[in-house]
Amino acid sequence: MKRIGVIAAMVAGSLLMSAGTGRAAGFAIFGSYLSPADSDEMLGFGMRLTWIVNDHWDLDLTASSYDGDAAIAAIPAAGGLLPDRISNIDVVPMDLGVRYRFGEGRRFHPYFGVGASWAQLRSEIGELDDEIGYYALLGAELGDEIGPRFFVDVTYRNLDGSIKRRGGSVSYQEAIDLSGPGINAGITWRWR
Repeated sequence: MKRIGVIAAMVAGSLLMSAGTGRAAGFAIFGSYLSPADSDEMLGFGMRLTWIVNDHWDLDLTASSYDGDAAIAAIPAAGGLLPDRISNIDVVPMDLGVRYRFGEGRRFHPYFGVGASWAQLRSEIGELDDEIGYYALLGAELGDEIGPRFFVDVTYRNLDGSIKRRGGSVSYQEAIDLSGPGINAGITWRWR
């Protein structure tokens, strides 16, 4: 339910921002793949709101959601060890970034971008704190200046966290590296 609220707020903000400033804006939905270091490959989805600053620069607000499994090592506990576990991990990054676009006036628009991430992390067997990270992307859009476009971008996300578990009276904290490459592909709409 929290994710639906975030999506609704992003759509409303995009419409208000583009109407209030007279600037062009865009909205994208996409499927996503992430291959983090300490987890199985993750599949997900996301949406991106774009405010077009000028002919080359965009400001992006992106929310995505990934789901995957991570192997959590055995931990010391009273009377022995809690066993190795496979834990489901949800990663929900919210990104704020900039993109530089090439090829204005053409149907093919390559771009690169960077930004900061705040990620909500959840696990079924331990407590994860929300974390801050960063990302970089390289991609391209295909389509007219205004209206629908198809896009694909290759990303690298840097995101580290720690999972806290309890074994009886013993607490244990283990670092988990969710950094890795990814791919987003979807449809974006631009309007003025």
